[in-house]
Amino acid sequence: MGEDEVLNTFESYRSDFDKLFKDREFKPRTSHYMNIAHMDIMDILSKSIHQQMLKKLGEVYSSRSNHTALLVNGLLPLWIVRLFMDTYTLSHSEAVQQIRDQMKYNTYLKALNDEPLSSDLD
Repeated sequence: MGEDEVLNTFESYRSDFDKLFKDREFKPRTSHYMNIAHMDIMDILSKSIHQQMLKKLGEVYSSRSNHTALLVNGLLPLWIVRLFMDTYTLSHSEAVQQIRDQMKYNTYLKALNDEPLSSDLD
């Protein structure tokens, strides 16, 4: 998917984002969504796409809360789960499992090629 295609899905998923935001808005920290953190999904989409996704989430939600971890570790992974659901016609649990499997495979490939395991180290 291209950047515009991904960003155009925002309104389709807005009710899911709003629900998660409301549920987590006053929590002190959000470290993941369904055990998927932002570091786990950095390699799934290109850097420019996930930066634009974060920008969009920030435009909508950052004025309502200064809980940045919720945007990065909650809403962004949720968005990617929803993209997987729609793109590959998966249930929520199947999409989460697919992402987890992809994370494991990416870790395996990086270890095999003696590359840093975290995108922050690139």
